[in-house]
Order: sequence, then C-alpha cells, then structure tokens
Amino acid sequence: SNQDAALHTAKASQHKKNLFNAAFPIKGMTIKKKITKSGMVEFSCEAGHHWMKAFVYVSPHPYVDVTSLDGDFELPKIPPGTYTLKAWHEVLGEIHATFTITPGTTTDIEMSFP
Repeated sequence: SNQDAALHTAKASQHKKNLFNAAFPIKGMTIKKKITKSGMVEFSCEAGHHWMKAFVYVSPHPYVDVTSLDGDFELPKIPPGTYTLKAWHEVLGEIHATFTITPGTTTDIEMSFP
C-alpha cells in the first residue's frame, strides 16, 4: 500500500527469482498478491528508493519467530521430534542447528553467527 503521493514499486524476489514488480503511483493504492512458495522473500522499491527494503519469511507451518533485540525467541507447542532450526540474517546469511523435542520439556538452543 502506498502511504504518500510519491511513486513506489513493490518488487518481490525469492531465491533470486522475480515474483512480481507492482507500481503504486497513487496515494492509498493497494495491490494484493499471494506468495505460495516457502522461503525468504525480499521486497524493494525500484522507483529509486534503495533504502526501502523488507524481508518476509513464507512458511508452511506456524513455527517461525523473529528474535528480540537480544536474540531471544520462542517456538511454543512444537510436536516431539528432531528438527533443524534455521536462523537468518540479512548480512550474515543462514545458520542451522539440529535439536530434539521430548514431551513435557523445554529445549534451550544457542546459535551464533560467525
């Protein structure tokens, strides 16, 4: 949605593939697009506003969180099993950690970007 009178675009790309590039020339204009493939989607404005950028993670499950400023996160109600946790940072990339959830317990996971 364009909140001002300037021309903006919403370019969305995922896995280096362009999903769409929609123009918003009118204040208050809204366009709805559905993204169905899982993974990180990068949004940018191609109308000369290089500082306008956003990242959205599309997930087929509810076990996704954004860390607090000190890096803490919670993923409640994960079913018992062994999983791979992925942490992503715009500059530092992606790291992984494997962990196991057992019934009735809380699991602490520590991850650090190199």
